[in-house]
Amino acid sequence: MTTTGIQYMINAEQRNGNLFVQLTGSLCRDKVETLTTTLTDNYSGTGNIFINTEKITEILPSSAGTLDSLLKQSSLPDERIYLIGEMGFKLSNKKIRVITRPPKKSRCAGCKKVTLRSKESLYKTNSSV
Repeated sequence: MTTTGIQYMINAEQRNGNLFVQLTGSLCRDKVETLTTTLTDNYSGTGNIFINTEKITEILPSSAGTLDSLLKQSSLPDERIYLIGEMGFKLSNKKIRVITRPPKKSRCAGCKKVTLRSKESLYKTNSSV
């Protein structure tokens, strides 16, 4: 299902018994109501619900409270809902879990990356002398 509108979209699909929802754009109270309706209409009662928040551009202050309130009123199981992405922390209540990607490791400009291959070549060079 996709909501109408240029600024915001909700895409939902079933895969392997789970419901996957992609959110795009700014999230306000009205969109949270649409999201909850989409979840209720599309959740089969089994599997998990994964809500990807990585493409949300902003979350208005009333959105998290509205989502929490509407989920409590619905029959959706909090323990099966997972928010994907950093924006999920702004929407999550204590029962809904957030999945994020591990931070990328960065190296300082002066550090040299030593690989196993370079270590082996160092040992071969030293042993042949």
